[in-house]
Amino acid sequence: MRMSEVHKCYQCGISISGNPIVFNVKGVDREFCCTGCYLVNKISGNETSQSVQKFFIKFGISFFLAGFVMMLSFTIYGGDVSKDYHDPIVKLTNYFLLLLSIPVMALIGFDYLVNSIKALLRKSITTDLLIAIGAFSAFGISVYSTLMGVGTPYYETATMIVALSAFGKFIEAFGRYRAAKSIGETKDLLPSYATVVENGTEKTIRIDEVKIGDIVKVKPDEIIPVDGIIVEGEGFVKESFFTGEQKPVAKFEGDSVYAGSVSIDGSFLIKAINDFNSNTINKIIENIELAKLSFAPEKNIADKISAIFVPTIITLSAITFGFWYYEAGFDKALMSSLAVLLIACPCAFNVAAPLALWNAANSLARRGIILQNLRALYSVRYINEVLFDKTGTITLENLEYSGYTQFGDEKDFIKKVASIENYSKHPIAKSLLNHYQGDFVKPSKVRIIPGYGIEAFIEDKKWYIGSKELMESIGITPKACEENLLCINVAVDGKLEGILYFKQKIDENALEAIKRLKDMGYKVGLISGDERAFVEEFSNIFDEVYWSLKPQDKQKVVMDKKSKGAKIMYVGDGINDALAMAISDVSVAVANASGVARISASILLFNRNLKAIPWIIKFSNNVKKIIYTNFVWASIYNTFGIALAMSGLIQPIWSAVFMIISSVSVVYNSSRIENM
Repeated sequence: MRMSEVHKCYQCGISISGNPIVFNVKGVDREFCCTGCYLVNKISGNETSQSVQKFFIKFGISFFLAGFVMMLSFTIYGGDVSKDYHDPIVKLTNYFLLLLSIPVMALIGFDYLVNSIKALLRKSITTDLLIAIGAFSAFGISVYSTLMGVGTPYYETATMIVALSAFGKFIEAFGRYRAAKSIGETKDLLPSYATVVENGTEKTIRIDEVKIGDIVKVKPDEIIPVDGIIVEGEGFVKESFFTGEQKPVAKFEGDSVYAGSVSIDGSFLIKAINDFNSNTINKIIENIELAKLSFAPEKNIADKISAIFVPTIITLSAITFGFWYYEAGFDKALMSSLAVLLIACPCAFNVAAPLALWNAANSLARRGIILQNLRALYSVRYINEVLFDKTGTITLENLEYSGYTQFGDEKDFIKKVASIENYSKHPIAKSLLNHYQGDFVKPSKVRIIPGYGIEAFIEDKKWYIGSKELMESIGITPKACEENLLCINVAVDGKLEGILYFKQKIDENALEAIKRLKDMGYKVGLISGDERAFVEEFSNIFDEVYWSLKPQDKQKVVMDKKSKGAKIMYVGDGINDALAMAISDVSVAVANASGVARISASILLFNRNLKAIPWIIKFSNNVKKIIYTNFVWASIYNTFGIALAMSGLIQPIWSAVFMIISSVSVVYNSSRIENM
């Protein structure tokens, strides 16, 4: 299904694979996944307070009248259907019950009838059809009985069916609403206004008016309103929404900060790098919304069940009516067939997968883990091998700069190298720039060569900075590098000018993550574009290591493994990882990953804690257990419930009560994911 063909519920945002239910909201036709979501829409704040008040009055009146009808019916008839219906008191009572029932059927029952007709006109059968048939059959027969003075009225059955069904759908939809609302509230993390400094003057503007390049002032205990780079100031910042870590992070000049983070004790001047619409929080919300519009395989299972469920139940209800009509007459046949219609609960199937997956996506987001699509949570369960990129992924982002050797006589050598590397986002460039404290010159024609290095011109001289393969490609023989050092070659106009030296530091969290993955039985590999000497030191940690690989080589490694049956998770952060990530079964981009890597990834980590990788796998398996527990419960409930109803052991009102219990159990079970 193409994304453009996916319908989205106006209230809860759930993806609707079939035909949606249409209600008019403020003069505009809106699509809903169920009647319950329409009810929630009325009271969730999407309507004016006056509309909410009116709806509660309507809802309350309907429930009160339905309860009164049931109480009066049981009091007058006491379950005895052999009364003399020509008795004036009985006739008067029936007319009184009719008058009490009409508001209930009009206020909350009419929507079921209209929805069912609209769905049938679209050649679609919804669960509302079961309720409409049951309720209006009982109501129609009751009206006929009252007007003609024959047969038995079933007003208590008709009114309680719509009242209890509406209540059940409300509970079910409110569970979805809560799941959707938790991410929608993320926008509340942002302040309404920002203080912008312009030519030494401060002014307060709305955050959606802040432009890229503006300088924003933030004081202690204030929420940071923009994504940006600190140009002045230092202090601790709380980034728990993005990283899942409650511990504040020390921030200094040159560090990045996210809109929605909180300055604990620092005053900052921040240069905005994103506008309001493209800030990180809004991108997170956008990613989660897109993920919710995607379909996991469990959702497809539910859709297949639901597609045949309603027609099957209608058929079983008709069979039940025929059997009991022959065995015990019309009254028994009607009650038993209505019980079949009402006890059947396809809602449990419909809600089982999407609600659990939504709660899972929200739970992950609170830990700084963002799903790009729901299928990723499914695919994670089946991986058997994890491949890690090295530089910036398992090693700390900033390498330790150890110095340089110059062979030529180029003046201001390190100044010019730093000026060129200032255009790169590679961890090696960042490490050099963190060490370099001088000023810069302006290079021209700067070109990043993914997997190799960088090319630029300074004073009409052509510079190359990068790997030994880059040097060899331009006809230069690089110098040998000492063991455990990363050597970056520098060439000027076709001659080797110098070498930069770096040491790498492995992330302790990465070591723990690798150990846990191995303990869980996964094969773990390291894949890198760095030279052999700089990669082999990790061979005792990983099951296998690859070195000197270009982007297309990394992609080929993944393709070869998949052709042999491997299910691959690839964890990386750079442009040179994007090709391999794009074809992996699951791909994870870590904090500060390049834009291309983020686009290719199915999961984004907003922190550097790679211990999240084994945790995600366990979490995915727990989500699967909850989804299939929901499926099993729904199957058992419907199997035994329908059997009891067909046997004539359950009255329609109790069927509606059991349907509510089924929906509530699924909603509760799915909500447990939030506490995992």
